[in-house]
Amino acid sequence: MLSEFATLMLYQIGNIAAVEALSTVRQSRTFNILPVGKATFDAACEEFERVPVDIE
Repeated sequence: MLSEFATLMLYQIGNIAAVEALSTVRQSRTFNILPVGKATFDAACEEFERVPVDIE
């Protein structure tokens, strides 16, 4: 999720702002890193593919 945020920031507002935003989030006391294994990641991908969402 954080990497997606950083990528979006990079393309929308540029490298410097994206790096600053990423650094701010990572240094936050309220941000928790929850590592997941391949099985959990695969299950999340399957769930994402299964649930249709209309975004306009």
